[in-house]
Amino acid sequence: MRRASAIILWITFLTSQQTRCTLQICTLTGDTYSMSQKNVLIVEDDPFLAGLIVDQLSKVGIANHLVGNAEDALDYLAKNKPDIILLDILLPGMNGFVFLEGIRRKLALLHIPVIILSNLGQKNEIDRGVALGAIEYMIKAEYTLDQIIEKVQRILALPSQSSSP
Repeated sequence: MRRASAIILWITFLTSQQTRCTLQICTLTGDTYSMSQKNVLIVEDDPFLAGLIVDQLSKVGIANHLVGNAEDALDYLAKNKPDIILLDILLPGMNGFVFLEGIRRKLALLHIPVIILSNLGQKNEIDRGVALGAIEYMIKAEYTLDQIIEKVQRILALPSQSSSP
C-alpha cells in the first residue's frame, strides 16, 4: 500500500507597524508531517533594509518575523522562540544593547543566537555587543545582503544558497 504525499506551503504577510513574513514548507505523509523550518526574528527599523532582508530570507526558505523596535521584539519573544535574532542597535525607544542585555537575563531566551547588524562600528560598541552575548557583530556598510543571509544560514546550519548567479 502506498501512502499519499503532499507538500504544503504557508505564506503569511501582515502589514502595519510590524511585518510578518513566514514561509514554511512541510511534507505531509499520511497523518503525519515533518517541518524543519527555521525562524529568524529581525529587529530593524529601516524599512528598506528590513524589506530586503525579509525578501532574501524568504527566497532561501527561512521563515522570518520583522519588528521595528525592541519593545515589539520583546512582545514577540514572550510568545515565540526564534532560532536566531538579527538585531539593529539604533532603534526607536529601547536600543539594541539594552534589549540584548535584557534577553540575556532570561533563561528561556539565553540559548537564542543573536547577530548584531548595525551602522555602529567603533571598537567599544563591537566589544560591548560581544560582551552582551552577540555571536557576531556585523557592520552594515561592510557586508552585502548575500553575506548577511549566508551568515544567518551558517548559524542555522542550513546549506548556503546565495542569490548571486
